[in-house]
Amino acid sequence: KSSNLCLDKNGVVFGFGFNAFYQLGLAHNESAVDEPTVIKFFVDKEIEIRQIRIGENHAAAITIDHKLYVWGSNNFGQTANPNYSDTEIPSQIE
Repeated sequence: KSSNLCLDKNGVVFGFGFNAFYQLGLAHNESAVDEPTVIKFFVDKEIEIRQIRIGENHAAAITIDHKLYVWGSNNFGQTANPNYSDTEIPSQIE
């Protein structure tokens, strides 16, 4: 089971693959996403991404103005959510 994120030249992030822990940032946890799908959170807020990383069941992105966003599985605190619940959409770490 693999999860994938892609970043285009305009700073738009796409996710596809395994998604049971919200690690694609698509605001749903359908177990599989077959086609690259835009992470609307960033587009809707006009946030341009510079860099992305994906772990086993969580992901992170850095914006062009150096802000960090994380999402996905948080059973070991990967997304810095203090209640250890999964983070369904990208959440800024301040």
